[in-house]
Amino acid sequence: MVGDTYGLTNQYSVYDLTMRCKSLGGFKEFKDGRIKGVFHHPLVELAKKVGIAGRVESHVNNNLIKDEIKKNHFAVLSIDLHRLTGFMNGGHLILIHQYDSVTDSFILHDCAALVGSNGKNIKISPAGLDAISNYKGIILWKPGNE
Repeated sequence: MVGDTYGLTNQYSVYDLTMRCKSLGGFKEFKDGRIKGVFHHPLVELAKKVGIAGRVESHVNNNLIKDEIKKNHFAVLSIDLHRLTGFMNGGHLILIHQYDSVTDSFILHDCAALVGSNGKNIKISPAGLDAISNYKGIILWKPGNE
């Protein structure tokens, strides 16, 4: 998503990027087809290989996300699926791309549409984000936009 926004990954298919991520240790695939991952450090390595700057953050809070968005950076946040759904287990990544100060809401994209019905431009309050956050994630930006 971030790569396409910057025009850096349009030449790659989702499959290509997935296999590159896997080759970097981004996730583990079991014989039955289940996966474990996506791991943050290999994902940042993949981002760097396609021209996106980034870093892993071990404590992502609402203030950090707001500060990064002010710099035109993106936050990829790990969330807890059980706290979100009440029945699913594991983690999930969402892309926070905007903060609306008028409504005091973060605006995010969720490719699996678990947080919102269509997955696009979902508004969530800081308290709502806190309720599902694992407080770990990745900050990504276009090089030269530190």
